[in-house]
Amino acid sequence: MAGSIAQLKAALVTLAALLGLGLLHTPSVLAQSAADLVEDFQLWTRLTLRGRFEGSPTRWGFEIENRLRNGAREQRQLLVRPYVGLTVSDKFTVNLGFANFFTWPTQGNNITVETRLFQDFIYAFRVDNLTIGQRIRLEERWIEGASAVSLRARYRLQLQHPLDAEKRWLVNVSDELFYNLNTPTNGPVGGFEQNRAIFSIIHKLNAQLSLEVGYQGNFNNRPAPRADQFDHDLLVYFTYDFDGR
Repeated sequence: MAGSIAQLKAALVTLAALLGLGLLHTPSVLAQSAADLVEDFQLWTRLTLRGRFEGSPTRWGFEIENRLRNGAREQRQLLVRPYVGLTVSDKFTVNLGFANFFTWPTQGNNITVETRLFQDFIYAFRVDNLTIGQRIRLEERWIEGASAVSLRARYRLQLQHPLDAEKRWLVNVSDELFYNLNTPTNGPVGGFEQNRAIFSIIHKLNAQLSLEVGYQGNFNNRPAPRADQFDHDLLVYFTYDFDGR
C-alpha cells in the first residue's frame, strides 16, 4: 500500500509540474499584451474503433478526427490514424501506427498533407480506483515543403477516476508536452512547441460504446514573428471497442 501511495504522490507531483510548465508560457505569466497572443475557439470531434486480432493478444485501433477553427465555423484539419497495440505486460503497452493529416489553409484552397509514423510507450497502473497513465510518443513527420523529416517527442500524464460504483462515469484529467527534436528548413522549429491540458467526463453508454466530452486548453509556441496561440477546444470523442472493455 505504501508503494501505491508513493506512486500516486509522484504522479500528482508530475502532473502539477507539467501544468506549471504549460502555465509558464501563458500570457499572464509572461506579461504579454493581448496583441501578442491569438486565441480561438475550436471544436474537435473523433471516432475511435478498437478491437483485437482474432486469436492474438495484439490489439488494433483506428481513429478519424475532425477539427474546426475560427469559432468552430471553418475547417482546420482532418486526420486518420490506424495503429496496432502490443501488450508487453499488464501495465505496459506499445502502440505502432501512422497518420495522415490534411490541413486547410487560412486562405486559398491548397490543402497541405502531412504523413507521420508514431510509436507510443504507455505505462498505466491503478491506485485503488484511480488509474494513472503515462505515455511517451515519438513521431517522424513528413511535412509538405519541409527539407527533411521532422522529429517530435510528446509526454502525457493522465489521471482517470470513476464517479459511480458501476464505473460508467469517469473524470479524466491530463497534460501533454510537445517538443521538436530538430529544425528542418520550412518545417517546425526545434524546442518546446505545445502544451495541451484536458479536463473531460467519460460516459460508458454500453459495454462497447463510450462518449467523452471535455475542454482542452492548447497553447502553441510560435516562432517569431508569428504570435503565440491559445486554443480553447471543445472535445467530443466517441469510442467503440469491440472487446467491450
